[in-house]
Amino acid sequence: MEVKTSWEEKEQLIRDTSDRIKGLFQKTEQLTDTLGTVFDSPLFDQVFCLADAHLLLVEEVVGSDWLSYWVYDCDFGKTPGEVRLSGEKEPIMLSSLEDLLYIMKCDD
Repeated sequence: MEVKTSWEEKEQLIRDTSDRIKGLFQKTEQLTDTLGTVFDSPLFDQVFCLADAHLLLVEEVVGSDWLSYWVYDCDFGKTPGEVRLSGEKEPIMLSSLEDLLYIMKCDD
């Protein structure tokens, strides 16, 4: 069953999801510092499983997998990624949430 979602609803869902996942990762990093463990410790496997499930669900609703690229490859803009959209002459540097939203809207 396909869910009809307006771009404005998708945009808000993308913003909220990015903020939640980023916050979750920040809290996990704080906890690793407190416990003296590493970020990819098996201790946090379930945290990342839930984050992945959340991302996949949101990507299904918005119809795009750019959100995972933004989270994991670009690290929320800390490591900008070069994106080439069809029909665009110049690549777009994905370095901000606004860039992500532009790319997703163009790719919609």
